[in-house]
Amino acid sequence: LGPTTYFTLENCVLRHDVDTPPKYSSDIAPHLIFHDFDETKPLARRLKTVLTCLFPVPKSEGHERLCTFYNAEDRISFRHHAASREGKEVELKELGPRFE
Repeated sequence: LGPTTYFTLENCVLRHDVDTPPKYSSDIAPHLIFHDFDETKPLARRLKTVLTCLFPVPKSEGHERLCTFYNAEDRISFRHHAASREGKEVELKELGPRFE
């Protein structure tokens, strides 16, 4: 069967509880960002693999949706944003949910 991973979710803010919920929802596969996952540690590599497998592979063109996994002191925070680019400026809008 392979490895089993258990997660505890804390500080959950659901999509409809975001301060300004988006007017749209995209079916585009998100671009995944992993911050502070030390690739030299086997557990960090395994956890990154498990989290990556939860999402479809994004197409190479455009990254309108971003999912960020931020590792700080062995706690992982998750954020989901929509990105829009105008020239060199990139604007992020939180879509939700978010949790640790």
